[in-house]
Amino acid sequence: MATSELVTEGFTPTKWDTAQDKSRFAKQFVRFVKSDFSERLFSQAFYKRLSLSFGHIAHFNRHGFYQTFFSYVLDRNRDAHKFTLRNGHKDMKYLAAMANNAGLANPVGAAVKNYYALAEAAGRGTDYIPMLSDVVAELNGVSLDPGAKKQAAE
Repeated sequence: MATSELVTEGFTPTKWDTAQDKSRFAKQFVRFVKSDFSERLFSQAFYKRLSLSFGHIAHFNRHGFYQTFFSYVLDRNRDAHKFTLRNGHKDMKYLAAMANNAGLANPVGAAVKNYYALAEAAGRGTDYIPMLSDVVAELNGVSLDPGAKKQAAE
């Protein structure tokens, strides 16, 4: 997705954020991912918005959040966040049920739940949450493992 596609008109304002704020955050998120999760682009403001968006509590500050959620992707640290995909899927099913019972739309939660379901169906339920990045990469025919990239080049 090109960041030019993330125009303000494509976002719905809420009492918490304007459409412009949401567009700015989405563009920053895309730049961050395209930079291979560069810590240089992981500013305090971006960390605060990201942590509020996804409700992660396994951190106490920006540095802890970055280490928790990106050290597996970048350094293949299997112990970065020891919470299984199966448990994440279970939690997202609870969230979906609560949203449904309250009559609320939950498109982001549904997408996350579906990725966890895919991971479980692929036999990866005992992998940890950061390893979902590998599942998504594999679904797209790529590998995030630098060792695999090196072997493929040889």
